[in-house]
Formats: sequence, C-alpha cells, structure tokens
Amino acid sequence: QASNRLLAQQSEFLRLRAEVTRLRQQSAASTQGGPPKAAQPAPTESSAYDKGTNDFSSELQTRLSFGQSVVTGGWATSSGKRALVFVQPELKDGQDGTQSIVIKAHAVEVAEATLAQYSLQDLATTLPQTQQHGVTYANADADNLRQQLLREPGSQLLNGPVMETSSGMEAGAFVGTEDEHIQLSVTPTLIPGTSGIDLKLGVQIRPPKKGN
Repeated sequence: QASNRLLAQQSEFLRLRAEVTRLRQQSAASTQGGPPKAAQPAPTESSAYDKGTNDFSSELQTRLSFGQSVVTGGWATSSGKRALVFVQPELKDGQDGTQSIVIKAHAVEVAEATLAQYSLQDLATTLPQTQQHGVTYANADADNLRQQLLREPGSQLLNGPVMETSSGMEAGAFVGTEDEHIQLSVTPTLIPGTSGIDLKLGVQIRPPKKGN
C-alpha cells in the first residue's frame, strides 16, 4: 500500500539526508579545525554496565542558528539499545520587550541497528562519559527523524522536558528518581548580530539498573 511506500520513502530520504549532514560536518571539522567528532567506541571496550557503573553523561558545546536542532548521545543502555537526545532552541519575545530562550529536548531510546539505518552510527559510544559535538539538522528534519526513529521496533520516548532561560544563564531539568533519571543542563548564549546561540549542554542518563 501507498501509505507504507510513503513511509519507506520518507525513511530513506531521512537516512540519506543524515548521511550527507554527517559527511559535511566531518569534512568541515577536518579542514577548519572544527569541534571534535562524536566519540567512537573502541572495538574491545566493555560497556559502562560491564564496568559496574550505571550513569551515562555527555558534554557538548556547539553553535546553532534558530531553526536548527542538535542530536547527541549514543550511549549503550542496560537493554542493549542506544539513548539519543534531541535539543531544539527557540527565541521567545516577552511582552516587556525582553527575550528568553526556550530549549525543547527529547530523549529517545533506539535499537543498535536503528543507528546505522539512519546514519547515526558515529554517535555510538560505550564510554560512560563523552565530549561530543553531535549532529545538526534543520528543525523540520530533526522532528521527522525523531518521529521515524520512534516508529522503529524497540524505540521509545524516554522523556521530553522543556526549559526556559536567558542568554548566558544555565537552566536544567531533572526527570525521574535518584535511581532512574534524565538530567539536562543547558547554557545558551545569544551571538550578537546573528539569529543564533552558542550552546553548552550537559546530559546525564541513569537508566534502570541491570536486572530491574
């Protein structure tokens, strides 16, 4: 049927768009001394769970225009899947003439094979702590990608907090319990003369303990 063919075509389009974006960012980083690539898993490295830890965290610094989103993460979870975080900033004008920055975030969990299917395999890491630049998309492409990922078998939305702050001020969100949570911290700084921000993002995911 037509609907299934349309979904397949959309999936292939997003996969190719993601691959082009990834290759462009790799080329820019190598020729311009850009931000480091997302951490790569070592072939013989054990996961954080095998090391007896239960937390996964990432620090990210990147520059985004309003209308862009960044995807980071790629941690291996206790279920054998991968956790990704989508971050989308928006500029909000207040009635008093002030401006604030709204950060919409979505944490999703996907199967290992799904990363490669959508050309996100470079985000995969077995390290419990990483420093990454993530992958940047136009908002519409990021929204479509997230929706496509969530349609894949084994995928689920872990949470979707929304944070509001001012330029240069840190905001955070904590969802869950001490034993199982997602914690985000964001510091967006408006870039003078542009319609974008420098974004400092910290992510910590504590999934359920193995065996729970």
